[in-house]
Amino acid sequence: MRRPDKFDYIGIALIALVVALWVAHFVLPPLPPVSDGALEATPALPALSETQPVRNPRSCLAPH
Repeated sequence: MRRPDKFDYIGIALIALVVALWVAHFVLPPLPPVSDGALEATPALPALSETQPVRNPRSCLAPH
């Protein structure tokens, strides 16, 4: 049998990482469910009534 080189060690490390993730996937408990109230309290985007109107959309295209 030949002596393992660095690529063999890299392959062994990658396989060990995949096996560790696979084991963790089955061992760790699932995340708790997120209630709908928590999602409503922090909107990702402001409501349309809270945004500022655009006064002149072509002002950036006007020659200076």
